[in-house]
This record gives sequence, C-alpha cells and structure tokens, in this order.
Amino acid sequence: MREEELKRDWRRLREVVKARWPKLTADDLAAIDGDPAWLVDALIARYGIERAAAEREWRAFAAHLGNGKTGPFETLRVDARDALEPGAAKVRAGIAELADGLRALAREAGTLGSERVHELAGTARDTARENFAELGDRVEGSFERIGAFVRERPYTALGLAFLAGWLVFGRR
Repeated sequence: MREEELKRDWRRLREVVKARWPKLTADDLAAIDGDPAWLVDALIARYGIERAAAEREWRAFAAHLGNGKTGPFETLRVDARDALEPGAAKVRAGIAELADGLRALAREAGTLGSERVHELAGTARDTARENFAELGDRVEGSFERIGAFVRERPYTALGLAFLAGWLVFGRR
C-alpha cells in the first residue's frame, strides 16, 4: 500500500489501524489522518519504540494491506518463516546430533563387550535425556516467541492459521 492509498482510504483503515495498535487513542487517529509519518510518530510515542522499529511496523502493516508487489499471502509466509525458522533449525540440529551419537554407539557396539555396550547405552540414554531436556527448553522458548508474535500481530497470526488450515484441509 502506498502513502496516497492510506490517505485516500483512511476512514476505512482507521479501525484496522486501531485494532493493530490498540494503544493509539482517538486523538492519535484524528491527528494521523492517513499520514504514515504521523503514524510512525504516534507509534514511537505510545509504544516507546525506536523510529526504525516503528517504520518497520508501518511497512509490515502496509505490506499486509497489499502493496501490489507480492502475492496476498507473501508477507504472511515471510513472517511465519522468520518466526519459526530459529526453532526449527535448533530441532534439526538436535536430531542430527542424536543421530550422530547413535551411529557412533552402533560402531562401538560391534567391537566392544556387552558390559561396555551396556555402560555406553546408559551414557547415551543420559545424554539423550539432557539433550531432549535442552530441546524442550528451546521449543518452549520458541512457543513463547510464537505467543509474543500472536499478541503483537493478531491479524497476521489469524491469517497464518487460516492459510495453514486451507493448506491442510482445503486442497482436496
């Protein structure tokens, strides 16, 4: 969405802006009157964020409303990837580390006696428990970040949920 479209459609978009940033007051919305610079200034004042962050918020909001350069779900896909990729990378790394450990254990089991294999299996079990506990903490952290994402961008989260539902159930 370009600036002139925001100014032209301000009456319609005013409620969408208010829903996206609930700390904005009626006076703020009247002062903004479709001007992105005033919107950025209001975000800085009401949310106490830096100008660069406020401008990113405005650009993300404008992109979701449609800037004509991307598909209708492109920004949702990018936001979802950015939010979920760090956690997914950690899960992949944990699984790869576990697989490497199991392969090493299998190689050693072929050359060692049963007592040593039993000892190594116990060590592997303990290591796996520690790694899965750490992985659980990482996943929990990812869920906290996802929760924060949903609280910060409820419409984006709703769009992602709709898109996921459509991908899973709608394309039959």
